[in-house]
Amino acid sequence: MEEINFGTRIKYERKKQKLSQSALAYAVCSVSYLSKVENGKIKPSLEILIPLCKKLNIDINQDGNDLNSQYKDDVEHLYSTIKRSDYEDSHSIYNNFNKKYENLSHPTFLLVKKLFSLRIAILDNQADLAKQLYLEIEDLSCYNDNFSNDFYYRFCGLYNYLYGDLELSLNYYKIAEKLSIREDIEEVYYQIGLIYTRLENISLSTYYTAKALTRYEINMNYKICKNCNLTLAVNYRKMGENEKALRKYRAILNGLSGTADNRLRAKVYHNIGFIHFQTGSMVKAVEFLNKSIFYKGDSSDSSNTYYLLAKSFLELNKIDAVMENIKKGKKYSNNNNNRDYIIKFQILEHLVEDGAQSPIFEKYMQNIALPYFRKIKDRTTVLEFTKLLAEHYEKNNKYKSAYLLLKKLL
Repeated sequence: MEEINFGTRIKYERKKQKLSQSALAYAVCSVSYLSKVENGKIKPSLEILIPLCKKLNIDINQDGNDLNSQYKDDVEHLYSTIKRSDYEDSHSIYNNFNKKYENLSHPTFLLVKKLFSLRIAILDNQADLAKQLYLEIEDLSCYNDNFSNDFYYRFCGLYNYLYGDLELSLNYYKIAEKLSIREDIEEVYYQIGLIYTRLENISLSTYYTAKALTRYEINMNYKICKNCNLTLAVNYRKMGENEKALRKYRAILNGLSGTADNRLRAKVYHNIGFIHFQTGSMVKAVEFLNKSIFYKGDSSDSSNTYYLLAKSFLELNKIDAVMENIKKGKKYSNNNNNRDYIIKFQILEHLVEDGAQSPIFEKYMQNIALPYFRKIKDRTTVLEFTKLLAEHYEKNNKYKSAYLLLKKLL
């Protein structure tokens, strides 16, 4: 962290206490002088600094510079623990970190604490808390320094990847790629690869994922290497190279032999099930998707797998099984506030219970489902739901509406 200057803190405390520059500067210095102090253009003399701090109730003896080295070490230790997805240790270290630095009031320190609160909320899949922290972080973002910048762009990028806007997430990570002074740049490459996969830009996804994989192999981080190979396999599937994708998935499963990484097993089985779903092999799709559910257990959000299971059973015309999986999936999506799948299960439920010709289906699709997925730029779901709505229009003899809707995709 850079040397802490009082200008940044004076600006933060003044705004926090809702004082104007003229009110704070009164009987101490000129407004233009205060502005230069706050923006770090000049270092104030003690004759100016002491009365300014007194007005704001700032302890002039606590400038934080003596804490820089230890603070950085503690931050890096916390970050390395979080990256290992060690939930118990991450929470323990995070709680100790907050307690140790609870009395620090400098805005840059506060920003870093908020950033790691956001990262822990993401680790816990607490979407509402993450959103609140993200907004608070945006208000503090002007107090970024060279040390906090990297965490800021990575964590805000991760937040938007999971809960916000994919394009905004990509923007955060691309800035992190340019600014990063850390040695673990492969983490940024990997995340950019994931974003491009969801944005359907398979060539750039493959490029960044391959870059990440190369560095992870050099660093012998074989666990993340498997995740990179999983992304590459997903890309092969999206390119229609299903056999190549299946070979990748089988290789990952072989590499997991003798390990306890059930989370990755669940992802692999889900994706194998997805390939069978796409190729019309519904019985095999159900088999592998059920394996995914088994390995996910109760601790993971299984919404996506239950959704695909329900769709597979719908193709098999097993309506009872469809409704059972919708019920289970809705439970997970509601408990995890997973709005994507809350909406998807509602659409599926409308299709089964009301039929594709139902005005209820049409209204929900027009007013809620499509606007939401357009907003978050989920192109795959927008395409799927647009086709469903167009089919609905055609069945109800609304040919012009179907034409105009499909025209938007061109």
